[in-house]
Amino acid sequence: MMSPPLDIPVTARIAGRPWVNSFDYYDMYRWREYLSTACLIIIGLLSGARPHELLTLGIGAVRKVEQPNGQVKWIVDGRLYKGVSGIAGRPAPEGRPVTWVTTAEAAHAARILHQLEPGSPWAFPALRIRGQPDRTRLTTAQANRRIGRFIAKTNELADDHHLDEDARIPSGGDPITITRFRRTTLAIIADQVDGHIAAAHQGKHAVGAMLNLDSTGGYAD
Repeated sequence: MMSPPLDIPVTARIAGRPWVNSFDYYDMYRWREYLSTACLIIIGLLSGARPHELLTLGIGAVRKVEQPNGQVKWIVDGRLYKGVSGIAGRPAPEGRPVTWVTTAEAAHAARILHQLEPGSPWAFPALRIRGQPDRTRLTTAQANRRIGRFIAKTNELADDHHLDEDARIPSGGDPITITRFRRTTLAIIADQVDGHIAAAHQGKHAVGAMLNLDSTGGYAD
């Protein structure tokens, strides 16, 4: 079903052309999902959080901290669940508060999510019912399906604009899932000088676990 184009100016461009011609009312739900998924990818890559930690972030989870020397840090406030124990050493399903250092780009993504989901407690709620945000969060399986749809749309746009092959996201091999963002981030950090310690801190690992490379060169969750 098509509707008259919405009166929304198209300002962004790809290779000098408007990235889309217009917006259709019935497509807006899907465009909103693509935007939310882009924010998920950005915050996932720029935090190193595990999937469950990422998907349980609340609205406004990224904050700015000004240092006494004038420098600015961006912090993601979330919860750590893996290995957290409560009374008598039993697992604590509520986890404990934890922070990750991130960048201004993640803060911008968090602000966009706040505009998309103003009435939800979650940064990544599962769905909307009759225009109202759902009170449940995305599951890992739902997030992975969204990532798959986002990649397909990204490649479709690359084809529509006749971009080079390097502008496409490879679709062969293992699918890109939410877990890969964390592994990619920690591998990049660990590849720096003394990076294993920094990666252990960012990934909320024991340092010994970070030093134990698996056969693929990645790290355990």
